[in-house]
Amino acid sequence: MRRPLKKIRRTSPQASLSSSRRRESQRGAFSIRLGHRRWVRGANVCLVDDVATTLSTIRECAAVLTLAGAASVDFFTIARTL
Repeated sequence: MRRPLKKIRRTSPQASLSSSRRRESQRGAFSIRLGHRRWVRGANVCLVDDVATTLSTIRECAAVLTLAGAASVDFFTIARTL
């Protein structure tokens, strides 16, 4: 399993934040690891997250992967809260 994403800055625990603050908190928090950009380019990537509430983390990660050239980004989550 490859892990092309790297968290580049700390974020607040998401459970304690409002929806808008969650989105704001995740913005710019991830980048592609050195040496993984060529693996991501043209790849179909699948993300797995334990709990999805606002999908902020998934959206941010998908945006970073798409900008790096991923052909598609799908995701699975274990639990979805409303």
